[in-house]
Amino acid sequence: MRKAIYCALFMLLFSCRYNLKVPEIDINTEITAYQKNIGKGTDTATIDLGRKLSLDKWNYLLIVHPYAQEKDIEQLHLKPYQSIKNEIENIGSSDFYYLFIFLSDKNIVAYSKVRSSLVYPFPSTHPGSFNLIKKNEISSIFS
Repeated sequence: MRKAIYCALFMLLFSCRYNLKVPEIDINTEITAYQKNIGKGTDTATIDLGRKLSLDKWNYLLIVHPYAQEKDIEQLHLKPYQSIKNEIENIGSSDFYYLFIFLSDKNIVAYSKVRSSLVYPFPSTHPGSFNLIKKNEISSIFS
């Protein structure tokens, strides 16, 4: 009986470790509002992610570009990678959106699919793949 309990606990811990769910958030509305305020010449335009994502939980934004190759993103050793693996695979054949992955160092906090029309065209720091941006530099990609 004791072996069965240990076995069950081991399986529970092992399965939870690799099947962690990362929340998907929609920030398209916040980006659109930011761009409208910039267009009006407003000095106080901000992207308010606080309602969607606790701002103290992340410090980097990984922007995965359309047609990015999965092998390039895998090399970053993000955790838990399995939770966004399908999204990374899908963006490799799409130009409709960018994948924004919010990170706390190498840990994935949340992700969002942002319409391509909302992101100011900019070259990726890793050709055709991704940009890694500090939280305090985020506004430069939308203006």
